[in-house]
Amino acid sequence: MFSEVLRATGAPEQAARECETLRQMDPNFPTASCVVLYVHMGDFGRAREGINRTPSDFNTMMLAQILLREGKIEEALPKLKAVPNGMQRELLQDCWPDSSTEKCAITAKQSEASFRAITFSDAWYFGAALQAFLNKKDSAIRLLQAATDHDLCIYPLVDSDRLFDKIRDSAEFRAVRQQGIECQKKFAPYARIQIQ
Repeated sequence: MFSEVLRATGAPEQAARECETLRQMDPNFPTASCVVLYVHMGDFGRAREGINRTPSDFNTMMLAQILLREGKIEEALPKLKAVPNGMQRELLQDCWPDSSTEKCAITAKQSEASFRAITFSDAWYFGAALQAFLNKKDSAIRLLQAATDHDLCIYPLVDSDRLFDKIRDSAEFRAVRQQGIECQKKFAPYARIQIQ
């Protein structure tokens, strides 16, 4: 739980140390939140270790997130149906490789609404990343904004997540990224707390 708090407050390195401590204490403990962290950090090797250790529909979906970031779109597609929330599979099907179609626009709007119905701010981050990858900047920014408004510090995670590359230079992305920096600063004192 402490790792989740650290991840949400923009302290991924500290969160990773907590995950490593947990793994050393109990290698078989299900660590879905650590898998999420490692995907956020781009540490796909450790994420895959967690996925392989505790198979689940959620972890299958997280494997799809890794594959997307590795550019393996066709391999990711069937794995996205493991968790239907957010309509990720439909969004990718309707918008890849051509995101300029009317069908894509409709699905992107539906997917955004589906993501917003999830009460897990990390889901909004992952939805934003997929929308950004498909060049749906406005939807991506709205989902990032929602995550930030609910105190998920998206910085520094957005800086290394390649799915945001297509919108990274936009003024809107820079503005929400700055809010992520402010979020991290706000929680920095809490991120320094250590459990003794």
